[in-house]
Amino acid sequence: MVRIRQSAVHNVTCGENVVIYEPVNIYDCRLGDNVFVGPFVEI
Repeated sequence: MVRIRQSAVHNVTCGENVVIYEPVNIYDCRLGDNVFVGPFVEI
């Protein structure tokens, strides 16, 4: 059996100048100003 899961950004509040590189899983959080989120991150 193969399970395929998509990466996602759900219920996230972002400040100014936010960069997100996929794939990431980011849920229920606030990213402040000048934030960089690299690939393969879970928050």
